[in-house]
Amino acid sequence: MEVIVYAGAIMVLFLFVIMMLGRAPWRGRAATVLRWGPAVVPVLLFLIMAGILVLHDARGAAELRMAVASPADFGRFVFERYWLAVEIVSLILLLALVAAIQLRRGEWKEDGEDREL
Repeated sequence: MEVIVYAGAIMVLFLFVIMMLGRAPWRGRAATVLRWGPAVVPVLLFLIMAGILVLHDARGAAELRMAVASPADFGRFVFERYWLAVEIVSLILLLALVAAIQLRRGEWKEDGEDREL
């Protein structure tokens, strides 16, 4: 259960970062490319993978069993074996949040608005 709460907290953190950035809308041709460009890459990857799955001959594939694990088992596995990676990721997320706040604060000062966070 704690792992689900932790993952939810990370998603809420990213939501707040996105809300704090509040960028002005882009304009012009470059804006169109920058807006739709990142969406094209996952679509192309999906189409390539779907084509591979459709064209791949899976007659010799092994049977797989479904692994059953509770959130507690998953949390125990992650925090016992990969605790250092979890801590490093949490520090990176914290640094990203601080950087987003500093970037936004710099934009406010350039706009001539005197706001405090």
